[in-house]
Amino acid sequence: MKKVANIFERKHKIAVIGGGFVGSSIAFALSIRNFAKEIVLIDIAQDKIKGEAMDIQHGISHLGNAFVYAGDYEDVKDADLIVITAGRNRKPGETRLNLIQDNIVILKNIVDNIKKHYTGSTILVVANPVDVLTQKCAEMMGLENGKVFGSGCILDSSRFMSTLSELTDVSNENIKADVIGEHGDSMVVVWSKASVTGMPIEEYCKLNRIAWSEEIKKEISENVKTMGSQIISAKGRTHYGVATCVCYLAEAII
Repeated sequence: MKKVANIFERKHKIAVIGGGFVGSSIAFALSIRNFAKEIVLIDIAQDKIKGEAMDIQHGISHLGNAFVYAGDYEDVKDADLIVITAGRNRKPGETRLNLIQDNIVILKNIVDNIKKHYTGSTILVVANPVDVLTQKCAEMMGLENGKVFGSGCILDSSRFMSTLSELTDVSNENIKADVIGEHGDSMVVVWSKASVTGMPIEEYCKLNRIAWSEEIKKEISENVKTMGSQIISAKGRTHYGVATCVCYLAEAII
């Protein structure tokens, strides 16, 4: 277990389980947000997470004072938040539900190790299929409602917002848009609540002479639903988008 030098007043500690592309990207994103003072990466591949932690630590000298290090499951005992990212990733052509069998086995091993040192931290599940694994994690941990969360459709909502930003040429901060339901093929794009500068999207487009029709709505909905697959086909994986979304969730949770 890594002992942290008392060089600053501790604010929040976050344990990230899984040091692959998603886990390391989350650790990096958290570190530059300067939200957590202590970020520990946990993975069976110790050499890899030591390298990831060093690389992140060396890159944030002028951005914040987070301490990023490689640890083990004992380090979850005083964490404010445990983020579970470990699991097999999707391959091109696979859906998130194709990962259930493999990732439930991985999750069980993770939960068994967390239980040995668990002291009440909130748990955030990011590994896919996130909705199924979040439910399973709560059951395996035997925790009450409100202690285990999933990242859900926050990334899909972000993709929806980004798409509307491109369509309207309005910055993301002035757009509100949500995707609900499963983080998967059955997700629902909520058009009735989508707004730009506080104005319903349809009204905004008509007022500003932006092409708008049911066909355009359908095309955008389908595009939002398949963006993850598009990225995987292009580069093999997704990780930056979910990393920044986890920062948003972490700040909301703790």
